Amino acid sequence: MPVKPLNIAKGFSSQYQEKTLNNLTIVGKIPGWLSGYFVSNGPAQFEVGTTHFKHWFDGLAMLKVFDFRSGTVNFKNHFLQSQQYKTSHTSGRLNTNEFATYANSSLLDRTVFFIKNLFKNNLYDNCNINTIKIAEHFIAMTESQEAIEFKPSDLCTLGPFRFLDNIQGQLTTAHPHLDILSGETINITMEIGKRTKYHIFKISANSTKREIIQTYISDKLFYMHSFSISSNYIILYKSPLIINKFKLFLGMPFNDTLVWERNKSTSFIIIDCRNGNIKEIETDAFVCLHGVNAYEKD
Repeated sequence: MPVKPLNIAKGFSSQYQEKTLNNLTIVGKIPGWLSGYFVSNGPAQFEVGTTHFKHWFDGLAMLKVFDFRSGTVNFKNHFLQSQQYKTSHTSGRLNTNEFATYANSSLLDRTVFFIKNLFKNNLYDNCNINTIKIAEHFIAMTESQEAIEFKPSDLCTLGPFRFLDNIQGQLTTAHPHLDILSGETINITMEIGKRTKYHIFKISANSTKREIIQTYISDKLFYMHSFSISSNYIILYKSPLIINKFKLFLGMPFNDTLVWERNKSTSFIIIDCRNGNIKEIETDAFVCLHGVNAYEKD
């Protein structure tokens, strides 16, 4: 039989409805000991005014929660009240560029927009990628530093989340790792300058203060969506997919700043958590968004 082609357009269908559904119908039985929240996050709205988003990463963030209590399950979904969401809905037009979509359609409008915002701290906060718990704080994340705190019980947006430290950086990964042995959360922040500093940090179980494990310095700003950890090591994927820092500074959509450097290799950057030693292993060129697993042998 011929294979029916996928209708990828359905992936760009907006879901505007916000629902609260109590006592969902259960087929089978929920264990009585299962109690807590399962929270997920993702893009839900793919247009603002006359602007239609060009990439799945552009969609405005919506939170969903399943609440498990004494064998019952309740559900709720709610749009994350980011600055991008609130200002865009108030004005009827996109507030700032999305991952692959310009906020302004014409070149003149884009130039005026850039000049007006050149000295403003107009940061991107459409946190539609992931959620994580830091100490007692539930936060939604994207690849900028602008994380947003929310309440899992009713998905109420509480506002910007800030760490209690002064570690610098403009970009991060939205996929921190939990070290199950130490209880520490591990992630990376990227401080962009003439040379880019990849600050690998950890956060203790009940803390909101980051501590740097090691800093890897690179002449180029390589795109890194996630990374891997094992018992003793942190593994970064340094691919030839490079972010053009000049285009990033000009405020272009993130997708338009990415450049593939032909004939360049990929490296594994391996950081030893015990002493901070760095080892770099070069291999064939590839791009990796998510590592399935990492383990140590011999």
